[in-house]
Amino acid sequence: MYRINSMFRFYIILSIILIIFTNSINAENITKIHVLGNERVSDKTIILFSELDTDISVDSLTINDAIQKLYETNFFQDINISFNEGVLKIEVVENPIVQSIIINGIKKKNIKE
Repeated sequence: MYRINSMFRFYIILSIILIIFTNSINAENITKIHVLGNERVSDKTIILFSELDTDISVDSLTINDAIQKLYETNFFQDINISFNEGVLKIEVVENPIVQSIIINGIKKKNIKE
């Protein structure tokens, strides 16, 4: 009984170590961040909201979290993040803004009681 428990613990610990090691193998460091497609929101603001920065390790989970955080701002209707050889590229399409409102209808009438 004791031997089965110790073997089970060993396999659990080994599995956890392998999962951590596998995630760290796929992670790469960001050397540059390029932001494309933004007109109103500044590059620094987008990087700040994504919580990404240079010289940090990035993997697919980190990129998914960054995309989710950017969508939560409600500034963008489309976000695409790609990572290639240390360069992280964030492409955004901003939500349109209302610049003017035109109201058409019946002009004011004087009503006498």
